[in-house]
Amino acid sequence: MNDQSNVPSWARAAEPLVPSVNVASVKKEVRSSIKEIGRAADEMVRLGRRRGGPGASEQLLALSTETRERARATSQTLRAAFGAVDDASPDHAALVSLSEEFKAAVLRFQQEAEAASGAAAPSQAPQSQPSLQPLP
Repeated sequence: MNDQSNVPSWARAAEPLVPSVNVASVKKEVRSSIKEIGRAADEMVRLGRRRGGPGASEQLLALSTETRERARATSQTLRAAFGAVDDASPDHAALVSLSEEFKAAVLRFQQEAEAASGAAAPSQAPQSQPSLQPLP
């Protein structure tokens, strides 16, 4: 008798129902992104020191946009990897550690970007708000 005839087609699929992930390649990709985000943070510091030089705002915007896109892609990679590994596995623990490194790199970039954008923006005197008078 053929045991396959009683098994539904979805159960005979060649692909696993739970996606698999190559944790080593995810680690390599995420570490590369962490390094690039760190370099971008260093570049933000450098651009912030130029104090509003010619083209600094455009460079800050371009660097920020590029780094945010990289961070989004890396975040998606990490989420997919977390979804494919068992919570109690050593791979999960390694991904948690890598995720923490990634968060720290993104936070540093964000702080440097905010500092640099404040330095690159033309200084404006704070506008006073009109005082409100009670109606008679």
